Amino acid sequence: MDRNILTILQNCVQTLCETACLAVDAQSAQLHISDSLDPWAVFSVVQNVQRHTLIAPMAEDSRVALGDFSAVEVMSETSFVSDLVDLHIDLLAEGSQSRARLVITGAPRSWPSKNRKRCLDQLAGTLSQQLFAMREGPGILASGMLALMEELAELDAGVNTPTLTGFLRLISGRPPTRSQVIALQISGLVDGHDMLAPPMDVSLTATGREIILRSGLRSLPDTDILCSTTLQESTEGDDLAVGAEMRPHARLRIMERDYLIAAHPMTDILHYSCVSDNAWSALSHSNADGWTKVAAEIIQADIDVPYEFVKMHLIRRRDLPTDEIAEAFELLGQVFWLRRVETGWELKLEHAEWSRIDVDPDLPPQDRARVVALHLGRSRTIAVEKAAADWAQRMAHAVQVSPYSEMAAE
Repeated sequence: MDRNILTILQNCVQTLCETACLAVDAQSAQLHISDSLDPWAVFSVVQNVQRHTLIAPMAEDSRVALGDFSAVEVMSETSFVSDLVDLHIDLLAEGSQSRARLVITGAPRSWPSKNRKRCLDQLAGTLSQQLFAMREGPGILASGMLALMEELAELDAGVNTPTLTGFLRLISGRPPTRSQVIALQISGLVDGHDMLAPPMDVSLTATGREIILRSGLRSLPDTDILCSTTLQESTEGDDLAVGAEMRPHARLRIMERDYLIAAHPMTDILHYSCVSDNAWSALSHSNADGWTKVAAEIIQADIDVPYEFVKMHLIRRRDLPTDEIAEAFELLGQVFWLRRVETGWELKLEHAEWSRIDVDPDLPPQDRARVVALHLGRSRTIAVEKAAADWAQRMAHAVQVSPYSEMAAE
C-alpha cells in the first residue's frame, strides 16, 4: 500500500471523478483546476485532471440546483445526439471566478432525479474537501509534526533541533527563523543567507530539494527557492477559495505581538493570523488544549525564539578590563570577546585563545554579538536552545486572551 499522503489523496480525487461519472450514467468525467489553486503541482500526476491558467465563467442557462452546489447543462461535445448533455459543476468558486470545476461528459438528458442530484451534491462537497486537503494537507501535517516535537521537547530537549524544526517549517510554508537558517546552512540544506535580515528567500541546495521530494509531502516547483512571500501570496485567499471566511473569535497578546484566532468553517481547525496582516496559518492545537498550548505553538511557529531570547538577554560588559581593543559580552553567565583584525573578526572565550569567526564586518556591535551568540548556541558552547525554550514556555503562560469583536476592532 502506498503510504505517500499526497498519492492517497490523489487516488481519492480520481475515484470521486469516476464515481460522479457512474452516478449519472455519463461517458467520462474530468476535474479542471486553475494554476492558482495548485502552485506546487500536486495534481500534475493525477489522471482525469486538467490544469488551466484561467477557468472561464459558466453561463447561467440551464442551471440545475443540486443542493449546496449546482450543475450547468451544455450540449455534449462528444456527440451530435440531442439527448446527451455535459454537466459543469463549480467546486471552488470565488465570485464569478472558478478555481476548480467538475466536467461530466455525455450524460443522458434525462439524468436529473432526486437521488442523482443528491449524489452529485455530496460528491461535489467531498471533492471540494479533498482539494482543500491536497492544497493544505502537507502544511497541516508538518505543523502537526512541529506540535509533536514541542510536546516531546518537554521530556527531552534534544528532540527539538533547529535543523529539523526549520526544515519542517519550510515544508509547512512558513519561513524558518534566523537560528534555524543557520542550522540549515551548516547541515548543507540551504544556501547562504544574511543572518540579520528576515529569512524571506531561502534557497534549497540539491540535497535539501532531494529530501523534500523523497518525503512525499511536497511536489516542488521548478525553482529551488522556497520564498515565504511567494508562499503567503499563493495561499492568500485559500479560505475564500473554498467558500470559507475566517471569523476571529479571540485575540491573543504574546510577547508584545497581537494575534487573531479563528476556526476554519469547513474543518474547525484553529488558525492564527497576526493582526497586521491577513495571512492565516493552521494550528495543531484546539481551544480544548488551553490557551497556553495554543500560545506556545504560535511562539514556536511565528517568533524566532532563540534570536529574541539572545536579543533580550545578551549583555554588553563594558566593566571588564581588557588589554585588547575588544568588545566583551555575556550570555547565560558565559563571557566572550570580539575584536577586529585585518582579516575580519576574531572570537575569544574565557580561558581560550583568539579564533577567527565568520561575521559581517559592517554590522553594528550589538547585532554582530547576537549573530555570534547564535553560533555559540548552535555549537552548544552556550546552552541557548534549552534556555530559550524554557523562556518561551514562560512567555506562553503569560499570554493575554480577550474576546474578539469586529466592531471593537474597527
